[in-house]
Amino acid sequence: MNQIRTLLRLDALASGGLGVLLVALAGALEGPLGLDETLSVVVGLGLLAWAGFLTWVSAHPSPSMMLEVVALNLVWVAASITFAIGGWGGLTGWGVLFVLAQALAVAALTALQAAARRELRTPAPA
Repeated sequence: MNQIRTLLRLDALASGGLGVLLVALAGALEGPLGLDETLSVVVGLGLLAWAGFLTWVSAHPSPSMMLEVVALNLVWVAASITFAIGGWGGLTGWGVLFVLAQALAVAALTALQAAARRELRTPAPA
């Protein structure tokens, strides 16, 4: 159970940190990354809300809530990859690298969360 809480809190910390970065530096990131300022703020605020949700889930994790976290993280990874390689956002090379790097980090964390979820569902030996 502690591993699950730790992973959820790490996810919340990373999501919140990226959210703050995207909101606070939205204008500054537009040039080097090609990330639209409005999109940066909207995504950043969404990440801050997600971080709050993850913090709440970490207080009382359950298999169903972990499934939601894993599923939504996978959606985030797929959307990030699609956005980065789809060419719709006007990202620079650095922007593509930035989006793909955070997608890779989320994918790795999601794999750990999925494994921890399986442990949550497995009853402890008597």
